Amino acid sequence: MVTAVTPDDLERVAAGRGEAFGVHQEVADWPAWFGVRLAQLTTTVDQWRGELFDSDGLQAWLHQELLMSDAAEPEGGSTAHVLSRREALAALAVLPLALCTSIQRGFTSGATTETFLARCAAGLTACWHLLRGSDLDTVDRMLSAYLLTLDALARQQSRYQQVAARLASQAHRVAGIVALHHGNLRTREWHCQQALSYARLAADPLAEVSALACLGYTYYRVRDLARAAQTYEGALAHEQSTPLQRSRLNAELAVVYAEMQREQAALQALGLVEELYPEHPEQDPSGLYAGNHSACVWRDHAQ
Repeated sequence: MVTAVTPDDLERVAAGRGEAFGVHQEVADWPAWFGVRLAQLTTTVDQWRGELFDSDGLQAWLHQELLMSDAAEPEGGSTAHVLSRREALAALAVLPLALCTSIQRGFTSGATTETFLARCAAGLTACWHLLRGSDLDTVDRMLSAYLLTLDALARQQSRYQQVAARLASQAHRVAGIVALHHGNLRTREWHCQQALSYARLAADPLAEVSALACLGYTYYRVRDLARAAQTYEGALAHEQSTPLQRSRLNAELAVVYAEMQREQAALQALGLVEELYPEHPEQDPSGLYAGNHSACVWRDHAQ
């Protein structure tokens, strides 16, 4: 007999792995559960609008919801859970596509633009989660389908320009990670430069620091160590960067300094890594996407 997991069970599953309410995780109806959950999330995303459109708040909320879904995975893993989760993330990632034609033709209202941007925020959040697996090609196909439309909104003067630019900066960072995994460093550098340009257009210091970190690592990969160090140092000069960002930047800068034979500078940077690392990194504003870049960096150094 298959026991269905209802949306109301989510917090109890996350807290107690199912035992608290007697659900045998291996027989849970995960496809049906994720289907209902996806409908709920999509409805909330499409209703996320207002005079002060908050894409950051939407992404933070959705990120936590997806983490709770991850926590519901049965002990020892479940193929049904993994596949259902992937399909739900893919559906979220492609949400903006349906509105691209309307946005491109300019026959839109403010509400339509807000819905498109909310869907982009949700789609990018899903992309970050997909990147933690092996879904690079999926992310590449889905993101490329609406990236040009998002870029166009980011360049167009309107009340939504800053939000669009912030999301475009993030989208290019995602595209840069995909390019890095494919070994295309020239494309990676272009995406990083685009991410930096849009972050500055959005006047978003956290996005700018993240873009500089990605650009610094790109220079490291092409063995331009002096330029990599200069870029990391520029990122650290931002007073509004978060503790997690500063810790990560010092860790990467320490590697660059070591290869430049600047031993004292490398040791000093290493000393700051643990000192700056936050007690609760998951609560850091950059927590949604910081792990993906760091994973790329440390995987690279381990090889």
